[in-house]
Amino acid sequence: MDIMKVPNKRRKVKKRPIEKNYRCKLPKTVIDAVNILNLTENKKEKSFEFIYNLISISIKENGFSDNYVQVYSKDLSSGYKSWLDVLLESGVVKTDNHYENRGENTKCKQYRVNREVIDGTYKLNTTTIKYKETPKLKQSLLQQGFEKSVKSIEFPKEKLESELKSMADSIDKNSVVLNEDIPNGNYKIIYNRTQLKEYYSSKEKALEKARELNKDLILHENKLYLKKLDSFINERRLDSEMSNHNALFRLIDGCYKCGRNETNYRFDTPFSNLSKKLFGVIKEHNGLVEIDAKNSQYALLANLIGEEDSLFYDDATKGVLYDKIKDKFNISRDESKSLMMLIVFGKLDNNTPHKEAFKKMYSNANNFIEEYKKKNPENIQSRTIKSQKDYYKALPIRLQRMESDFWIDGVLTECYKRNINAISRHDSITVHKQDKQEVIDIIEVLAKEKSLIFKLDTYVK
Repeated sequence: MDIMKVPNKRRKVKKRPIEKNYRCKLPKTVIDAVNILNLTENKKEKSFEFIYNLISISIKENGFSDNYVQVYSKDLSSGYKSWLDVLLESGVVKTDNHYENRGENTKCKQYRVNREVIDGTYKLNTTTIKYKETPKLKQSLLQQGFEKSVKSIEFPKEKLESELKSMADSIDKNSVVLNEDIPNGNYKIIYNRTQLKEYYSSKEKALEKARELNKDLILHENKLYLKKLDSFINERRLDSEMSNHNALFRLIDGCYKCGRNETNYRFDTPFSNLSKKLFGVIKEHNGLVEIDAKNSQYALLANLIGEEDSLFYDDATKGVLYDKIKDKFNISRDESKSLMMLIVFGKLDNNTPHKEAFKKMYSNANNFIEEYKKKNPENIQSRTIKSQKDYYKALPIRLQRMESDFWIDGVLTECYKRNINAISRHDSITVHKQDKQEVIDIIEVLAKEKSLIFKLDTYVK
């Protein structure tokens, strides 16, 4: 009689969740407000984690801690209403009450931390967020490589604390452009930071409104704010300290949560929220070298357009675009960067200074940019593009996705395959000095394969 062979089934191994925690800084008034609510310890921890995420995303996307942030119900843990309703009823958190359904299991509302709860002391306290992490049987190459790379880095506490204090002290009235000193032109204007719609205004009309409301008109990162200067500076200091401390805490405490951004496909890690100055301290202490492409997105734009506009193509791919604009228009290098941001990322009818001069200097490139914003010719899909009026967002998303395809799916992935410790930040790769040349070789080979032309730059600080 034949003996039937029973297949040897491999028993599934179920990984148990590991309880971890990381420190974070939140406004003292917010911590106090949550602590007095009728919440269990577990629900209190969920509340702090939710508030931390709202603040982190808001600062990353808008520069301030109390803007509205889209929250998808699928991303919240089961039973979230039992603690979220308490936060809403107490006024610690606000919602716009606009309920959107973006398909199966993608319902979302927008939430923000109530600025009225934050205002007053402008003081931060440290709390601990506990979370459970279920180890995956097989980590992704990016996650595995990132964790290994972070563990190869030392974080010099005293130097970082000193730089944090220096950064806070540098946020003063001299760090912003105020009232009459603001250059003429049209800008995105923030009447209050919880507004849901985008508004644009000329400097003259905005200044008139500021005087009417007895407020200052402040230009910060190409946006106009109507706010008393002292309050604005205090908020900037608080939000800057909170964002940078929290990014450092996650790295130091071993919270290596990271993932791909669903809009631009970037690899978001705690380093994404860390300021350039603090990252410079870490690089210098560890002997790290940062490698990036000069005026990266505009070099990619030039590759996308081709040599139809030979002047723009040459200036962008050779990495001298900002300098050429600076010299031609007699403005600072930072102003030339801002000009390019407004022209490529802004709305079509945004009447920014020097826009007409840019049209004359790079006419074919400008025509390409305007046509792309009008028509979205490659049909770029994103949750931020809801209708034709959002088509102006398609070009920057296209460029950021090109950037991610090259630097993340290409360079970073190849580094990790070769066991090279590397950290990505937007359009750059940071590695130990001994790996510099090998990584440059990787970049050059990939650029040739993808027929991309750009100029590399390397620096420590």
